[in-house]
Amino acid sequence: MKIAAFAIVATVTLFIASCGSQRTQQPYLIGITPLYGYEAINAATSDTAYQLYRTEEIFAGDFRSTSNGTRKPDMGGQMIVSVQVRKQTSMQFERAEFVGGRINVFLKTCTSSAERNCRTSKSFLATIPRVGNARSVQFHINGEAKSIVSF
Repeated sequence: MKIAAFAIVATVTLFIASCGSQRTQQPYLIGITPLYGYEAINAATSDTAYQLYRTEEIFAGDFRSTSNGTRKPDMGGQMIVSVQVRKQTSMQFERAEFVGGRINVFLKTCTSSAERNCRTSKSFLATIPRVGNARSVQFHINGEAKSIVSF
């Protein structure tokens, strides 16, 4: 009887402890689509500027289309992420993921401009989906965490 009571108490204790412990949240991939055909209205004032655009009006104040056929993002279901650099560089978006209220956007510099999806520019733009409880975007370049933009 004592052994059964001990087993029940031990099981309940383990159950309560496991419910209260923090579990590592696993990131899940979300779509990211490069956005071409836009140029910055004003040049970057720092070495690298990281931005998140949630409305068309604010985006249109910072960027203009370079051609009539430029894809216009659906700001109702998407947001725009932007990385601006002072000097022309070759870079590409790798992926985006969502974990714990944060969207992580990963870019990498290219060793050759011939790499697939690589482009040389001062402005790198992409659309990402609006994710329900996301409250910030963190940019990563070559695996190194950079700026966090909260919203």
